[in-house]
Formats: sequence, structure tokens, C-alpha cells
Amino acid sequence: MEDPAVCDWSGLPVDVLAGVLALLEIPDIFSSGAVCRSWNEAYLAVRRRGLFSRRQQSPCLLYFSIDHGPDVATLHRLITGSRPYHVALSPADGDDDATTSFVHPRHVVGCSHGWLVAADLRCELHLENPVTRRRVAMPPANTLVVFNPRLDWSSPKTMDDVRRSLYVRAILSSDPGDSSCTVLLINQTENYLSFARPGDPSWTMIQEDIDCQTYHDCMYDATDCMFYAVRSSGEVHAIFLNAPDPVVSSIFPPISCKKSINCTKYIARAPWGDLLQIWRKYGYTNGRKRTYELTVYKVDMVEEKLHEINELQGNALFIGFNESFFVAAKDFPGLAPNCVYLAHDRARNSHKSTLQEVVVFDIQDGSFRDFMPAPNAWLKLPPPIWIRPSNTL
Repeated sequence: MEDPAVCDWSGLPVDVLAGVLALLEIPDIFSSGAVCRSWNEAYLAVRRRGLFSRRQQSPCLLYFSIDHGPDVATLHRLITGSRPYHVALSPADGDDDATTSFVHPRHVVGCSHGWLVAADLRCELHLENPVTRRRVAMPPANTLVVFNPRLDWSSPKTMDDVRRSLYVRAILSSDPGDSSCTVLLINQTENYLSFARPGDPSWTMIQEDIDCQTYHDCMYDATDCMFYAVRSSGEVHAIFLNAPDPVVSSIFPPISCKKSINCTKYIARAPWGDLLQIWRKYGYTNGRKRTYELTVYKVDMVEEKLHEINELQGNALFIGFNESFFVAAKDFPGLAPNCVYLAHDRARNSHKSTLQEVVVFDIQDGSFRDFMPAPNAWLKLPPPIWIRPSNTL
């Protein structure tokens, strides 16, 4: 009888092997296609039939490295024993200009549902799935109300400054394959909001009676089909975009306190239902701007107060340029429970990625520790960003 330890898996029927591969996480499925010819056939069958596992994917840090070209991204999973996985992206518009000017062709300003939101060297915004290489164009940049047509378009370096000044942050309401997918964009000029759907001819700026500016972060809640955005003051707006005209309402008042100064604010919906604000306070350490304090608050709508919390019910929270998200630490070996994973972000009122760090904050003991693999493994621009891979083809 053949020893099971030396069994030749390449001899399995393609359908059987494809069923086994479909149970793997997405990066492992793509790696399996390079093992041998029969595994490659099974891998292609998985993609062709959409047999990917529907389970929640491990969170990854996506970054670009000096050791690879501008169209190669690295996915570093946070689970124990994982290795970095390099994925080739579709060439971005402006690659030729970037080669001679050392300006990266992608300016990443968001990540939702496994899709990156990035501006090319022509300032045009695209949605891009780094796993499947699918790209979706958004409306032209010159349809943004805050766009300045008098800007100098002659230099890639100048265009890099323009796009970093134009876009602050963007999130998606759903996968772009959904006909109702909406992209909400925070523009740099006074941090206004604009929105559009793939296929729209132009961006629409949100201009309501209430003060719609100075936003720091936003999120989408599929349970009520509403966007929520937090302003520099801590005020929270609910935004409904499925009506003929945008509807914006203030659901939480501004907070007046010294602690909100030099602070980047995030908003997230906790798995247990609470709406949270996360305040990231920063200062200079050895000449670098670093996070030195992080506070997580429960938003109390009734008392109109913020209540500090010191545990996340065993979950891990990921914040940065991505739409903030939670995962249950027990489901992913290697993740620390009740911790906040922070990646690069811009400091308040800055159009550059000035918080250049990837660290883990323990909400219970208040400690920070550097995230590995290595602090110099990634480029500063585009910034490293948290992502949960998506299998949308």
C-alpha cells in the first residue's frame, strides 16, 4: 500500500483538486497555480467557476517595495507562518512618466471591499482589485468642483503634488460589481465630500444647508444604506445618497476639548453594533511625526457624549487610509485581540502621508509596538494599507 506521506496529489482529478484548492485563502489559491501543470489546471478551474471560499479572508498589509516594479504589490498576511505574496497589477496610466521621474504611478487614497482606490499620474481615479487585476475607471478629475484647471500639467512631479492635494480619502459602499456601488470621496480643499458611481459622467459635490466640510473619515453601513462621516470637531453626519438629492443630517454634535487638537479622527461600526470614534493623537519623536496616543470612544447618541472604552470584545481593529474594519482575533492565529493595527495616514490638515508608521496599539495596556516584517520593506508612497482580499473577477 502506498505511503500517504508520499502520495502524488498531482494525480487527483482536476474537479477534486479544484474543490480542495477552493477551501484555501485567496493568496494561497493564486500561489497554487505555480506548483505544477495539474495544479495550474485546477487553479484555473477555481477562477473560471468562481469556486473561491466565501469565508472571511485574513487581513493583509498591502505595500509597494523598492525591490519590485511599480506594478507589483506585496500582500503580507498577518496570520502566523504566512509569507509575503507578490501580485502583479495591471499597468497604471502614466507608468512611462513615472519611470523617468521616480514618481510612483499610483496614489492610493482608500481601500474597501478588497478594492484599492488610487489616482494615476493624470490625476484620474480608478478602483483596482489587486488580486484579480480588474480596474474600474471613475468620472474624470476635471468634473470635481474643487479641481483647478489652471494647474501645471507639464511635469509628472507636479501632477503628483496635484493628486496628493486633490484627494484625501475614498471609500466604497459595496463591491464595484454591484450596480448600486457608490464611491464617497473626501477632497483636499476644505475636506469637502463628493460622490459618484462607476459609469457616471461626473462627480457630484455634497452641498447642504449644514456645514459639509472638514471631514476626517467616513464609513458605510449596509444595514441602513447610509454613509457616516466624522468631522474635525468630532461631529458625525449621516449621509443618504440613494435619493434624487443627497440628504445630510447631523446625528452627533461637535465635541469641544483640547484633546481633539493635533488629532486624526476615524469612524467605525463595531461588530456588537456601537458606533465608534477613534482619535489618533500625534507629535514629533526624533524628528518624525508619530502616534503617541490612541483613544477609542463609544458614540452615545442619547447623552450626546463620547465614552472611552478599553476593550474590543476580542476583536482587532484596522485603521489607516483603508475603510476601518474589525476581525475576530480568534479566527486568525497571530492576531492580537483588543488591539488596533495602525498604518500610514495623513496628519490633520496635511495633504501628504505624514504619519509614516505601521504599529500595533494594545487598547488595554496603552502600549505601542512596531509591526513586522520590517520597517524599511515598503515605500512611503504609495502608503502601506490594510486590505481584506476580494475574489471579484
